[in-house]
Amino acid sequence: MPILTFVARSSDGLLLTASMEVAGAPGQNFDSYKQQAKMILGKLNARSPKKCSFESGDYTFHYIIDDGVCYMTLCERGYDKRLSFGFLEDIKRAFVEELRADHGPDYRSTVDTVSHPYAFIKFDKIIQRKRRDYQNPNSSKNMQRLNSELADITNIMRMNIEEVLSRGERLEQVGSGSRDLLRKSKAFEKNAKMLNFWKLVQKYM
Repeated sequence: MPILTFVARSSDGLLLTASMEVAGAPGQNFDSYKQQAKMILGKLNARSPKKCSFESGDYTFHYIIDDGVCYMTLCERGYDKRLSFGFLEDIKRAFVEELRADHGPDYRSTVDTVSHPYAFIKFDKIIQRKRRDYQNPNSSKNMQRLNSELADITNIMRMNIEEVLSRGERLEQVGSGSRDLLRKSKAFEKNAKMLNFWKLVQKYM
């Protein structure tokens, strides 16, 4: 299930709101994961991957970036990634609806100009309600979500959190590397098709 949830401004990592209630195992301390989340959010910029997953111990961070806002959650590693990203998409839609209701169509300027963290902390109530919807991955509602594939998880970067934090690897470099790998794979596929084509030509000539 989603254990921790953060909503932050992607340009500088300023926390706009976060889940105040921890949904993990009783007595387990998640302070280190909160610190890891803040460090990741602080590394984001315009060139960061729009969807990404980071493994950390028995847990995995997932995030999406949309319209200058990053939505991040921490889930158990075995929790279905489609549900994780479906949860984030639901949080995104609810957050935008809440901002529009409170600040009108110009809500984006409010996000861009807010100067203090947790300016939208009242949104935590909605986060907790959404989290309960995703608490049981085997519920009929979540099985329907999986069957309809609400979240597209193709081309999502997967890394180990220790690699990013201990080596100081920049997220934009991760995004650049993934794009370069995709470009090379497409070129390889094109060359393979051309090679097969010329083999056919030679065969029939």
